[in-house]
Amino acid sequence: MWLISCCAITGCNHYRNLTATPPIETIAFSPAVVTNAKYLTQFDIYGKHLSGIMLFKRTTDSTERIVFTNEMGFKFFDFEISADTFKTIYMLDRMNKPYIVNTLYRDLAMLCAPGSNHGVMFNNNGEYNLYRQQLSKNEYLYYYIPSNSSTPNKIEMGTLRKAKVVATISNDSTGEAQNIDIQHKNIKLRVRFTLIK
Repeated sequence: MWLISCCAITGCNHYRNLTATPPIETIAFSPAVVTNAKYLTQFDIYGKHLSGIMLFKRTTDSTERIVFTNEMGFKFFDFEISADTFKTIYMLDRMNKPYIVNTLYRDLAMLCAPGSNHGVMFNNNGEYNLYRQQLSKNEYLYYYIPSNSSTPNKIEMGTLRKAKVVATISNDSTGEAQNIDIQHKNIKLRVRFTLIK
């Protein structure tokens, strides 16, 4: 019990040591990982597996279209995401449940991030800049952008205390995401993307 109390006070706090880069202000940045690309995509959820092709297409400066099909072209879902709106163009009936739709939207929106984005910037020993963007009262996105790049190599979604979803990104020399691995901490869901040339 003492150890648990001690941990709560001193913080097993994931973001405990963050220090904002002065002056503390909200600044614009471009965190989009994917704009126009096609990925072999694998979903693993509670022991079940689903794979197919995910197509990301930037249709306007502030809108991204995302379509997921199997290898034969059968469509699972078709979304349109903009800076502040989300539209379901098509969703397979058996997947069309609010929790599934919202989870997919939040995971995919943090990758394509259409439109202008603003956040507070933090530094970490010169290795990368960390941008924190507020999503709601108690939820944030954290974009880790290496100091020699403009593309994130990690994105976390969570509270001020802990990460709930972690996306790890492997970029090539041009900043294009070759592999993306999204893991949820509170549910058994993992999504993996491999770029198709």
